[in-house]
Amino acid sequence: MVYLVFCISCHSKDQGSGGSGMQFRVDSAQLSEAVHIADYELQYCPPAGWNSVEEDVFQERIDNKYSSQFKKILEVYKDSASTAFMVVSVLSDTLAPFAGPQSLSSDPFGSEPWQDVREGHFEHQGLSFTQYLLQSSRWVSFRLFVGQADPNVRFDYFISRNIYQDEIRKIESSIGSIGHL
Repeated sequence: MVYLVFCISCHSKDQGSGGSGMQFRVDSAQLSEAVHIADYELQYCPPAGWNSVEEDVFQERIDNKYSSQFKKILEVYKDSASTAFMVVSVLSDTLAPFAGPQSLSSDPFGSEPWQDVREGHFEHQGLSFTQYLLQSSRWVSFRLFVGQADPNVRFDYFISRNIYQDEIRKIESSIGSIGHL
């Protein structure tokens, strides 16, 4: 089933909405406090142990050509070793959620091209999501766009493969925490 590839430990569930509903195992012990994005009536919880940092910390770490994809970053979180990042950003009115293959050509750290790119759609807590799973030999990324026709908010999770197994429950819980205010 496609969603198992995308969400690793998520379970597909038809919630009677006519769409593909997702159920997540949200473990509050894997999450930090809820953050509100009032302008978009959304809330989310970052993974536990991933602390808020200045945008510059992330921008310094990523490849320059990749940084132009983030038009307005609201918040950046990272683990203590800088081997996992969560970026919450707002899309500009003129930026399509996915600008084509060139926008996914390589991982943000400039180490190598993405070897596997997969797209999925699901609904959760009354919200529509478009999700891309991006993989290279060194990084795994989950890129989520919230909203059906014109998404406004984007969530990016970048995880080093070295720690992926240790962090996946936190990421699943964080994605599952995204909802309406």
